[in-house]
Amino acid sequence: MKLTERDTKLFYKLNWAVLHYVNQKHGVINILKSANFAEQSLEKVDKLFKIIFSQPDLIDRFVEENPDGLSAEELKIVKGWKNFRTGRYIVMKHTRTHSAFMEIGKETKVYGVVGLHSEISEVAGPNVPVMVETSLLPFKGRIVYCGFMFSGNVLFGSGIKSSFQDGYRESVAKYGVITSLDVPVQKLRNSDEELVRFYSASEASRAQYATELKALLKAHPELVSVHYQEIGKSNSRRLARRLSTIGVESAWFAVLEDSVIASSETEDEARERAERLIPEGRKGHIYVFRHRKKPIAGRRASR
Repeated sequence: MKLTERDTKLFYKLNWAVLHYVNQKHGVINILKSANFAEQSLEKVDKLFKIIFSQPDLIDRFVEENPDGLSAEELKIVKGWKNFRTGRYIVMKHTRTHSAFMEIGKETKVYGVVGLHSEISEVAGPNVPVMVETSLLPFKGRIVYCGFMFSGNVLFGSGIKSSFQDGYRESVAKYGVITSLDVPVQKLRNSDEELVRFYSASEASRAQYATELKALLKAHPELVSVHYQEIGKSNSRRLARRLSTIGVESAWFAVLEDSVIASSETEDEARERAERLIPEGRKGHIYVFRHRKKPIAGRRASR
């Protein structure tokens, strides 16, 4: 996704006004008669951005002096740029509404960023993950980049990609995809449940996040059933493959941890049968899935 042409023009009007103001203060570009950076040296423009983001009080001074006679609404947008984020990001995916920029630091966060003249996928490239260096700015309720982005030709191995995916899923479970820099980032209301689901989703993740999972379940014992349901869910994929291998007919199966304990032609009946077999305190741990018998290769299904 990218800004409308009108909003893009507004962004660059404000962006270049600030750059011009900073250039007048620091003299990075010697001959610059107007706020037009379209054909200026990328190295010098980058230097101006670095000055701004290392001295954010320059934004306050620009707003106070208002050298370009901007409107109150335009000044409000510029003032909001003090909530910038700058650094290196891993672009994890491109969606219809934004591109997901994962910030790696003390605590991973994922930002939904929209493009300016072009889609982010055209600027950073369609293949993800890809590392970029830029600064993110709030703009009319969305997040854009400063207009300057470096993308590195770094090839990531499968292990690093897997690590990125883990960090991405954990952050989204905790905070969601952040689409505004205008307000402080807060945990989602159901973040603890989503984190339990993420940590419990596979045997590998349960081992990797054993400490975090133990702490969460101790703090929220009501989520123990979610933990066991996720264990059943992860094991159901293996069980479904086994059922297909031995030719079991289509049906609903109730799983407790790694074992099938009941089955039926309907979901409700499979669950009811399972609940009659296990202790009261474990009834909420059941995961029910539907197995569909796959036709044997080379044999036409009968009508």
